Amino acid sequence: MTISKTHWDNPEYRAEIVKKINQSMEGGGAEGLGAEFYTTKATFQDDAMSCWKKHGRTLDCGDFRTSKVQLTPGTNAERKAAGLPKYQSAKDRYLCDFCPVMNRVRADHFAKTAPKE
Repeated sequence: MTISKTHWDNPEYRAEIVKKINQSMEGGGAEGLGAEFYTTKATFQDDAMSCWKKHGRTLDCGDFRTSKVQLTPGTNAERKAAGLPKYQSAKDRYLCDFCPVMNRVRADHFAKTAPKE
């Protein structure tokens, strides 16, 4: 949504705008996949940005898609109690998938594999 600066700076309008936002967010609120999904995704993006900065904003990270940055649910105890094997996924996810470098990796891959005109 777009809100003009004039309306946002007016305390009465701002209170009404915030009230309407809160009403639309009641009961899980965010459209699409729900507020919890978007909050989790934002957390992964923030963590990936911190990781990228920690690695000196490199374009060829040494930790790229290693087990160190693999995202797995913390359900080992529950799985063991239920008699299930350790978590395995056919499609692993990594913190790298949320990193700004991942876009560069995808773009480089596309540039190499895209049909030339």
